[in-house]
Amino acid sequence: MRRLTLVTFIVITFMFLIACGLNHSELLQKNTEIYSNIIKEIKPNQNPVGGAALIIIPSDVEIQKRLIKAFSGTRVSQEQIDFFTAVSRNAYQFNVDAIAKRRIFDSVSVARHNGNPASYPIGNSDFIIFSDVDGWFIKGKSKLLILPVMLDKNKPQGVPRTEAFLDELNQQAQNLRAK
Repeated sequence: MRRLTLVTFIVITFMFLIACGLNHSELLQKNTEIYSNIIKEIKPNQNPVGGAALIIIPSDVEIQKRLIKAFSGTRVSQEQIDFFTAVSRNAYQFNVDAIAKRRIFDSVSVARHNGNPASYPIGNSDFIIFSDVDGWFIKGKSKLLILPVMLDKNKPQGVPRTEAFLDELNQQAQNLRAK
């Protein structure tokens, strides 16, 4: 089901963008501008959790593996895979930038994984935040508990949905601190 959803989303997006007559570099630029405008609207948190957070996002290799798996059985060029890899990379970086701008944590660092982000070493960080095929998650340094960070799809895209995600992340980090 998840594969079908990803393929459908990517194919529909790709067909829409082609219909708009934009090339890949123009599309990536437009994508970057949209994310930049959302980030400008993010306000610092009034109730930060503090501590250090390590955000684990997929490497380009991992993103491409997921895309190739999602597109298996369809004709997709390497140029298209590269484009969707760049779009995905932008989306992950957007989330990192939004978390940093919200100032939920005292410091934010980023690492890239090539699979199994839940087992990535937390090092000196207090929290690890990671994206996996099922969404975003957070876990604390001394806890084995992994909590989901839900995306409220009922919120309009853009600033409202991003802020709802950041509020959920803050709440889950507070929950981990309290346990």
